[in-house]
Amino acid sequence: MGFTEILYNGNDTVVHFHAGAEDFVIITFMGLYHEEDAEDTYFLKPIAEKLNYTCIGITTKKQNWYVSSEMEEVISICRSMTEGKKVITFGPSMGGYAAIKYSNRLNADYVLALAPKFSIYHEDCSLPEHYTQYIKEYMKDMAIKPEDTKGEIYICYDPSEEVDNFQAYETSRRCKSSVLIPVFYAGHIVIDSLIGVQSIKTIMECFDFQDNKKTTEKLTRRINNIRRKNNNNIINKIYREGRSKPSLIYNILMSDKFSNKKRSSDVYNDLGLMGGVCFELANRNEIIKAQILINSMNSFLIRNIFSCSDFLWWSHLDKGVLITTHGSQIYYDPKTRSLCAASLLRTPEGMMPVGIDYDDGMPCLCAQSNGRIFSLYKEPESALIHLSVGEKKGNIFFSPDRNPSFCFLEEGGYLRCWPENIIDFEAQEVNDWEKIAFIPPLRDNRIRGS
Repeated sequence: MGFTEILYNGNDTVVHFHAGAEDFVIITFMGLYHEEDAEDTYFLKPIAEKLNYTCIGITTKKQNWYVSSEMEEVISICRSMTEGKKVITFGPSMGGYAAIKYSNRLNADYVLALAPKFSIYHEDCSLPEHYTQYIKEYMKDMAIKPEDTKGEIYICYDPSEEVDNFQAYETSRRCKSSVLIPVFYAGHIVIDSLIGVQSIKTIMECFDFQDNKKTTEKLTRRINNIRRKNNNNIINKIYREGRSKPSLIYNILMSDKFSNKKRSSDVYNDLGLMGGVCFELANRNEIIKAQILINSMNSFLIRNIFSCSDFLWWSHLDKGVLITTHGSQIYYDPKTRSLCAASLLRTPEGMMPVGIDYDDGMPCLCAQSNGRIFSLYKEPESALIHLSVGEKKGNIFFSPDRNPSFCFLEEGGYLRCWPENIIDFEAQEVNDWEKIAFIPPLRDNRIRGS
């Protein structure tokens, strides 16, 4: 294995060097927010050491996008270390900018830039306001120009990130030769969807210094394969598509491959997310999937095992659950005699889950406690809601004509749940954000037959 040393330590910039066994040299540029660690680490350091790559790691002590007079000396050092060797420059975000900007002067054969920007200077482009803190007058000429670039430049970005999408195309337009590689569900931190010793190894194996076309074909295919299997990418996909593609997300959540991955418990514990997926499944009339998902969440909350094979539907939920469009569950508070919304399946102390019972064939809201079912009755001209006992019937109904549907009072007024989980009956007409999904209790024969 090679060793690591610091070749240069200036006021702005640090140059690390790891002597490895490969014929090519990787020159990396660290991204933003690692300035305090500039002397201690560099982009890809543990992986370069593990795989014994020859790597020059350039870091910056300032948030300056590597726009520094010290880069003259840094480039001189790099060229002396890479003479006669093939060169790959590589960096994320700010480091991706530098990997492209200095590719010509570093005599790069290939460039791999993750979500780079061609410039952050305000006269070159429009960026979110928080970028103004980084802009300095000496950055005026920082924009990437065709003459700055050399080699085949691969720009990896997430198309759904509006700023990154714009910057990727603008950066590509300013390169002599470039290839855009979309990395879906990566977000801005593209490296999180590609990171890993084996992943980086397989990416580096794609670079064919004799054939750019082969490199492009292999690299594009490999990056897509890596990101699809990467846990960070899968989690990003779950959060991004939970509402729009609930059936797809259901399949991921229920798969053994995902449940056995690190951080899967973080997802299962996010009841806002899980409630939202349950709501959207019901919204698309995929009731059995919603039932199985809630049952699996029960299993997870009780035994920390996310499994659809555990029939753990709680007895006090035998009238099903009502879920708001925000992914929260509806409960009855006997102290305040009101409805409220809170986390799915985690009944707040003293409150009673609300489900659906039938009175003369009409579905009405009921509260469930210790196996007992109480219809809910709202007094006229009063905000109070009571538990109906004896002959008194409930008067808060669930509209049966669509799924998910709406809850309404007998005398008029629709139930609406605000994002703050406050519930009232003041709505005079129904809106999408006031929809309520009813998910009936799961029976063993239904799950076995699904």
